[in-house]
Amino acid sequence: MSEHKKAPPLRSSFTKKTPLPITKLVSIVFALAIVSPLLYAERVLDGDKLSGIKGIDDRVLVNGAHKPWQAIGKIYTADLALCTGVLITPNHVLTAAHCIWNKNTNSPIDNQHLEFVTGYHRERFLAGRSVRHVRHSPRYKSDQNSSVSLHSLTSDWAILALESAIYNVTPIPISSLTMQELMAAKQTLAVIQAGYSGDRPYILTANKRCKVTKKYHNQPLIGHDCDATKGDSGSPLLVKINGQFQLIAIHVGTEQHSNGRSVGVAITPPFTPTKSLTSKEPSLPF
Repeated sequence: MSEHKKAPPLRSSFTKKTPLPITKLVSIVFALAIVSPLLYAERVLDGDKLSGIKGIDDRVLVNGAHKPWQAIGKIYTADLALCTGVLITPNHVLTAAHCIWNKNTNSPIDNQHLEFVTGYHRERFLAGRSVRHVRHSPRYKSDQNSSVSLHSLTSDWAILALESAIYNVTPIPISSLTMQELMAAKQTLAVIQAGYSGDRPYILTANKRCKVTKKYHNQPLIGHDCDATKGDSGSPLLVKINGQFQLIAIHVGTEQHSNGRSVGVAITPPFTPTKSLTSKEPSLPF
């Protein structure tokens, strides 16, 4: 049976002591004041240009209720923050750690203040769930100053275990491609990035012609030329292999150069499937 629901009108009704009810979701984009050369994806506007848009804006609107886009959803917090997350199994969502991080306590936001909504398109969504548990890298600590360190981005991932499984949405599995294979194929590998950008928070946008551009030494980070901006943190970078969409990384920030050029920064997943790519449940750390 379909879970297709109508999204609520925009209103602010949350408190930090009250769990986020799906029926009262508010979509307000949060911005973290971090300056170049490294920025989180929620960075501020640069004049009339969105940070992270590389030259011509290549983003296109897609229907978030259709495959494969339906697995890409929005993460809400009690601070009315908004990021992107991707359903990788019926029970698990992968996103950026800074999306669910309380900078005051330097720890994850309490589970009761996190919600995941997916299959979202305009005024409707396919499923919404509260979060049962959060897993993140023990090395991750949010930067407290005005800049983002490369070290922070190397562990900027979080896995949200949902209160109950989502069965009416098809998850996007994690690719088994290694960093070496990604780099070897970067010139020919077509990459797709999709997320809920801050300037279009109710409609999923996708960049269907990206490329992986580089790797960061021995770090689990790759550079890319996808147009990803504020709100796109946690959004997946996808490839299509043998007719199946697979996740190779999630967008976590932007590297700004003095000449105005920018490079997207994405982190590869902290684990890989131990079963075949057709398996319904890849091996997870919890």
